[in-house]
Amino acid sequence: MQAAFVDSLGWAAYRRDELTDAAFHLERARRHSPYDDPEMLYHLGVVYARQGRHSDAVKVLREAGVLAPDWSEVQEELTRISRILPAPGLARVADPQVG
Repeated sequence: MQAAFVDSLGWAAYRRDELTDAAFHLERARRHSPYDDPEMLYHLGVVYARQGRHSDAVKVLREAGVLAPDWSEVQEELTRISRILPAPGLARVADPQVG
């Protein structure tokens, strides 16, 4: 199965608020993609954030931000997560270049 199709299945599950299925499909898409796709990473990061897996979300969203630095939705999602996390992590979350 092609990674882009599996990504679409995952995003559709997310839109139906089926977060466990969404994460399953999006993780599978990432494993089977022949390259790092910022859209797949963004989708996975959004799902992780909704699941409360904020450190996982930040990791993949930072990767998406490096691959697509002008994609404003990635930065907006990182900023949204930074409002949820405790203060010591704020500066690190907001800057996708910080590891």
